[in-house]
Amino acid sequence: MCGRYAITLPKEAMRQLFGAPAPDDCRPRVNISPQSTNTVIRLADGGREAIQIKWGLRPLWWKADKTKAEPFNAQAEGVASKPFFRDAFKHRRCAVPATAFYEWDRKTVPKTPYQFTVDGGAPFCFAGLWERWKSTEGEEVQTYTIITTEPNKLVTQWHNRMPVILDRDHVDAWLTESDSALCQAMLAAFPAHRMDAVAVSPKMNSSRYEGPV
Repeated sequence: MCGRYAITLPKEAMRQLFGAPAPDDCRPRVNISPQSTNTVIRLADGGREAIQIKWGLRPLWWKADKTKAEPFNAQAEGVASKPFFRDAFKHRRCAVPATAFYEWDRKTVPKTPYQFTVDGGAPFCFAGLWERWKSTEGEEVQTYTIITTEPNKLVTQWHNRMPVILDRDHVDAWLTESDSALCQAMLAAFPAHRMDAVAVSPKMNSSRYEGPV
């Protein structure tokens, strides 16, 4: 599962690292939760585009009066075949910039949040999918979801799923590759030895908290 994450880079660093100018309304955040609007990287006009869209996927056929689910995660094991995700997996993959994500030790009271980082705190990208949906009134909403997979030996201490983290060298392939089998092969657990986990403030238990961790 990936239900909270952080992206704390300034806009210029985002541009340099991910190859696309950050949106004007992009800002560093330590506690991103579903249904918020955040930056994703996708292809546009032959290059990369960074755009702010909503976290929680709405396929084109999503109906407000019937389809209540807006999944913020998509399991890697069924992402190429399940109706909610298969068209986006084939045609609309994105990379979601991050600097950390969070899981919780639920055996403690209050539950203890842990921050997971990669390569000593270096920025990275989750594998994501995006969609464009229109209401009956013509309102357009663009959304995304983060793909999850089986956990590595570190994350399994806290959760039975983890987000798919793309190696920096794989981001271009994830965005451009047309072979679904090759894309599916990218959805493995990130190496545990390249990750760290540290307990952070219980204030992170609130999705509204935006102070220091």
